[in-house]
Amino acid sequence: MKRPQSHTTLTTDQKHTLLDIVNEQFGSRLKFDEFAEAVFALFENIAGFETIPQQSANRRVNQLWRKYHGQQKGPRKEAPNPVEKPEPKKINLD
Repeated sequence: MKRPQSHTTLTTDQKHTLLDIVNEQFGSRLKFDEFAEAVFALFENIAGFETIPQQSANRRVNQLWRKYHGQQKGPRKEAPNPVEKPEPKKINLD
């Protein structure tokens, strides 16, 4: 049985928008408490989210935190160049 969609559900685009706002206003290195405070403040300005139950709000913040925290891994390392096998040497038996 399919669960009814909540009015406090965020689409993928909405999650990205919230993360973009947090990044633009606060940067990408917030600690969890700072991040949660910023997101709760944003929820106050989103219809339906200003009265969201605390448990639901916490769940949404944790979902967003995982995405936000995952972006902090620093510059991506380039894949190492594959080691090329040396060509076998030809042995002259003359």
